[in-house]
Amino acid sequence: MELLTPAEINAEYKRKFHEDPENRSFWAEWMRAQFCLIVGDSNHPMETLKQYNVLPDVIKAILGEAPPPPEPKAKRSDKYQNLIDWCMDNHLLQTDANEIAEVGDMSYATAIKFIKDRPDLFFRIKKGLYEVRNPKIFREEEENS
Repeated sequence: MELLTPAEINAEYKRKFHEDPENRSFWAEWMRAQFCLIVGDSNHPMETLKQYNVLPDVIKAILGEAPPPPEPKAKRSDKYQNLIDWCMDNHLLQTDANEIAEVGDMSYATAIKFIKDRPDLFFRIKKGLYEVRNPKIFREEEENS
């Protein structure tokens, strides 16, 4: 892909702007994208255009390829459920809040809140150290004792 000079961008924009009045907003965005490529500091044009929030149609017109669709964000309930499932599989594991945050893909503060909200899953051994418990296995062990 060859970068256009500002003069070439202006000339092309004026020509397209007058030839295609129904798509003037597209051509205005096309011009903005061209200037973004000139001033952008990324080596990859797709990254530069995405950084400047250029519309996908304009990116496709300039680069010949559309940007990949964004990955959907994980819901909090899904993250919590994944963490609960992890706890069920790691009965009696000693861990800290940093590892819980990493496993749950959440912040440290959220991990602390989750630990405090779920005393059935976490037993505090000492400050900063917790034992993971599977409530079903824990109840069975207490009944057999």
